[in-house]
Amino acid sequence: DHSYNADYLRLAVVVPDSGAATFQQVYEGICKRAGEVSLVKNRLTDEVDENEKSAGAMFVLLHCRLASGGHVFEVQIRFASFDALIPAALRGQHTANKWLSTLRRLHPFLPGEPDHYQGQLKVEDGEIEFKEPRPANKLPGLPDGRGIMFYSESGDCYQGDFRVGYPHGQGLFRYAKGEVYEGGFKAGKKHGQGILRYNDLDIYEGSFRADKKHGPGIYHYADGSVEVGNYAMDSEVYPQVVWNAERSKSWLLVDQEQLAPVDPVDAVKLAKDMGFEDAPPSKPVIAALEDDESLHLAINPSAPEA
Repeated sequence: DHSYNADYLRLAVVVPDSGAATFQQVYEGICKRAGEVSLVKNRLTDEVDENEKSAGAMFVLLHCRLASGGHVFEVQIRFASFDALIPAALRGQHTANKWLSTLRRLHPFLPGEPDHYQGQLKVEDGEIEFKEPRPANKLPGLPDGRGIMFYSESGDCYQGDFRVGYPHGQGLFRYAKGEVYEGGFKAGKKHGQGILRYNDLDIYEGSFRADKKHGPGIYHYADGSVEVGNYAMDSEVYPQVVWNAERSKSWLLVDQEQLAPVDPVDAVKLAKDMGFEDAPPSKPVIAALEDDESLHLAINPSAPEA
């Protein structure tokens, strides 16, 4: 149950094997109806083991939240005998590629194709800028400055600062599986201050080092509760202070499983002693979350960290 306090609906849509157009229409209709699609799990490839195939597990799974009312629903769209259908389709490529292009959403470049880059790059005699995506393996230099990288294998997309070919500085990284990160990068990894929204709608806001949560951070759960404390390379450093969604109750998390009730006034003082002045914290906003078409980066650019 991914809905937490919201109403939850789970349903499956089974499309006839010959109904490729219907499949796409159903998918697009659901995305249009939903206020937010938090997870797209694509199983329309042959990259699943034989047990999954025999269980009819080749499908598209969507977790959606309606714009009005915030109700959550999960939809599985699949063909009647997709385990038999898709390997043949993949051999022909045409129909399968059309489905993959639709479902990946962030960009049109597919597995087997090169990554593509659009933006500034450094060449031997200076700097140039490409206004349209170019194959990354045919660039005359390395991405350096502001740009967008489209990753074909994963379906991910990064927009922001680059240095000698790597994300470095401030940027927005959108993962095809639904996660979004906005903040600092160093040598291609999350580094410095940032906000990471997971595909279950939990949000971490705080410090990163080498792709891991490291330093002071705030974890906002999708049900509205929040936890503040410190991290060491993705591991929680205890104690942590926790509030419920209404901020009427609070606890001290003294280890991985033990919660000790604490007065909300004392919880605020504990959090401030740990360096969290905004206690209990408010929910952060990821600036460019909805702009899929242009992938516009709506954060304030700053010089890359040395």
